[in-house]
Amino acid sequence: QYMTRVGVLFEQQHQILRQGATIDTIRADLVALGAQSGLSEEQVLACINDEAGAERIRATVEAARRDFELTGTPTFILNGRKLEDPAVLT
Repeated sequence: QYMTRVGVLFEQQHQILRQGATIDTIRADLVALGAQSGLSEEQVLACINDEAGAERIRATVEAARRDFELTGTPTFILNGRKLEDPAVLT
């Protein structure tokens, strides 16, 4: 379910973060998106407000920057090695 939910979030990110969007409209869009996956408003808001979760993400990103010298996205790491030429994936 995780990859499906993240995929939908990425598909809808331009709509959610549309020009003129406010914190309230973004929150409402995320709650509606969560509802499509069976999550309650309280569950979605708990995720949004999870500072420990946000810190885990920041730490993971920082470790990746440090360990793999990331310079942008997308960057592909395969078997612990940064792929310098993403064309090797095709």
